[in-house]
Amino acid sequence: MEAYVSDRIFDPQRTTKSLMTDAGDLAPTTGLGDAAIQDDVRVRNPETQERLRELVDVINKVERRF
Repeated sequence: MEAYVSDRIFDPQRTTKSLMTDAGDLAPTTGLGDAAIQDDVRVRNPETQERLRELVDVINKVERRF
């Protein structure tokens, strides 16, 4: 979980770095727009945080299988 969290929020930049991808791929995967992933204010939005948390939860569940 630490790979995805910074200052107690799910950080899209850390997430993309950990997954070796970019914001252009992360946004549609989470169902968010590019601005929600790239804008510092919108990243802290509860809905954005919920989507990022859901993504990390899925990754953590699947990661154990591989």
